[in-house]
Amino acid sequence: MGTLFPLWKFPPSSANRSVTALTWNPAYSDMLIIGYGLYDRAERIQGAIAVFTLNNDHPNTLIHTESTVLSIDCLPSKPYLICVGLMDGDVIVYDISIPAGKANFTNTNYTCKHFGCVWQVRWCTSSANRQPCFCSIGSDGKIMRWTCIKGELRQVVLFDLPSSTKTTRLDDSTLLSLPDPAIAFDFHRIRTDIFLVGTEDGKIYKASIDDPGIIDMTFDAHEFAVYSVQWSPFHPNVFVSCSADGTVKIWHEKMNEYLMRFDLCTSLQDIAWSPYTSTMFTVAGATGKVYMFDIYSNKLEPICEQRLAKESRKMCTKIAFNPIHPILLVGDETGWTICLKLSPNLRKKAKIRKGIDIEHNYNLEFDKLAQELSRTVTGDSMNDILNDQMNDIED
Repeated sequence: MGTLFPLWKFPPSSANRSVTALTWNPAYSDMLIIGYGLYDRAERIQGAIAVFTLNNDHPNTLIHTESTVLSIDCLPSKPYLICVGLMDGDVIVYDISIPAGKANFTNTNYTCKHFGCVWQVRWCTSSANRQPCFCSIGSDGKIMRWTCIKGELRQVVLFDLPSSTKTTRLDDSTLLSLPDPAIAFDFHRIRTDIFLVGTEDGKIYKASIDDPGIIDMTFDAHEFAVYSVQWSPFHPNVFVSCSADGTVKIWHEKMNEYLMRFDLCTSLQDIAWSPYTSTMFTVAGATGKVYMFDIYSNKLEPICEQRLAKESRKMCTKIAFNPIHPILLVGDETGWTICLKLSPNLRKKAKIRKGIDIEHNYNLEFDKLAQELSRTVTGDSMNDILNDQMNDIED
């Protein structure tokens, strides 16, 4: 069994708030950005954004927001800019290089916004005029693209997700089908126009921002809400999802059925692939535990299971691997964030010879994951898919 060793703890930057968003800055491996708020309050509750460095538990930048912060993403080309999604439906772009923060781009047209929570935001490929742009998903079932122009955010609706099984009554005789609320999404690492969307009804959709309104594939993934979905950093066709139904599932984008399934018997709040080894991922649970799986070592149960929430019976809400160093961030319901170091057996890489370049190492990790997943599928279907994948890589 592996172990997570505590390194640093970051206290809540806003009283009586949970950690509701968590990310590393892509340009500075020692900088983390934390969002705060409350998930379960109907009234409007103020949130906050805090920017920390690993050697300082006092935030370098602290921004107060009008509503709970649900998602944060850094612009890779300008890592001082972050896009933020809020519970009241707003999206804002902040400059975190200023101690108190500055709202560089805001939406001034309040008729063009999400009518419901903005569960996730992600910077995406630049628009035709080369201005920074990002996408957002909301509980109104809409996927929007926002372009940063002269201090304002210009919005385009890319998708309205299909209607869910939920309805609302307009009058005594009329029932209106409600859109399927979008909760989680992730853009493809290589094909940057492709993205996945996880919904409250347990479905996962695959689509492209280049083909607005067209759903390429639908996965009947889970019994309850999909809280997180993420493409593998090593295999371009594989992704993982976790749900309130207590299951983790690994998928191939060309197959309707999942490749692997893990049951943890508790609602799962977040999931993240390891950036160090292709067969490992980590899940945050509602019981305050974090579970680490390595399907190369054990295909049945986690190789590490630790209770990390600051208080008993409090859930872990968000997790994030550092992209370079073998450390993991875990945020919890009490507002605390803990930074942990992975023990050596939690960061095993494919065996490589000295002098081998990074691309070859990537291919070794790709082969390692593909080999383990191929053992879960009977017949030649997986081999055919892998051959297609190698052709995709060459193209």
